[in-house]
Amino acid sequence: MCKSCMQIMNDNFSDLIIIEPKGNYILIDDIRELRSKLSLKSYSGNIRGVIIDEADLMTVEASNALLKTLEEPGLNTIFILITSRPNRIISTIASRCQTLNFVSPKKDDIERELIDRLELKPQIARFLSRLYNYNFYRAKEIASDEQNLEIRDQILNILSKILNSDYISRIKFALKVIDLMDISADEIEDQMKKELDIWKNFALSASHLSKIKSEIDIKKKRILKRKAAVKADWIMDIISSWYRDLLLLKFGLDDRLITNIDFYNILIKLSESFELKQLIEILNEIQYMKNMVETNINLSLAMETLFLKIGG
Repeated sequence: MCKSCMQIMNDNFSDLIIIEPKGNYILIDDIRELRSKLSLKSYSGNIRGVIIDEADLMTVEASNALLKTLEEPGLNTIFILITSRPNRIISTIASRCQTLNFVSPKKDDIERELIDRLELKPQIARFLSRLYNYNFYRAKEIASDEQNLEIRDQILNILSKILNSDYISRIKFALKVIDLMDISADEIEDQMKKELDIWKNFALSASHLSKIKSEIDIKKKRILKRKAAVKADWIMDIISSWYRDLLLLKFGLDDRLITNIDFYNILIKLSESFELKQLIEILNEIQYMKNMVETNINLSLAMETLFLKIGG
């Protein structure tokens, strides 16, 4: 592997700029920051790359700001917009891009990569790859935090006990899940403090430093919002996968389609207690609640409501 490749793998390649959602969207400030970086001279003096991940999450303002850059790109700059929902990219941007459809890797290869590169247990690799439709990077994002895998076990243990439990128990289960959704801000606080300390050496004046501090505070809020959204989405995906597995077993479909294969015996036993209509209604309710969580509704109320409905 060449030096540049190693730097890219370690997120330490100055001529590759990656834009990702911070929170639920990519905002105009993210594109302004990108344009500011592109106005500077290339470090290597060669080709510079810009990757915008989940490009469909750009706001209209961000899209319009990017459009100006795409119309007059800098020399030797390549833009790559990644999305699984190309229909959500505004037409003025889509018309200026060349579409490349990526062929999905073999399913067994994804599971093997998760096992070899992330040292995951086969059952966990299988769960993550199936849950995220064999999207390696989405699975990697979840697996990189060991706490996420611990959360899965805790939630599935709750779901294995919730059927026909009383109302008080269901509320307690919901509160436990809400606690699991909480995120720690300590690591982000330390990261932002280090960034501010660096800028103190370059600030031109007190007012300049104050402006930098405000921008760092905004960045911190976005990162925290993104982490909270990822964790909430992860937990809802776990709950959904459980009832999807029960539905598949109820239909008598191939066991190889089961996501939570390490809970197979429990799922088999529980599937006998559900009717098809009941499982379909539960899955619809979970999807509805997942959509509501993305709109920043009261998480405690949403989870309590959901657990009262899925308890049987």
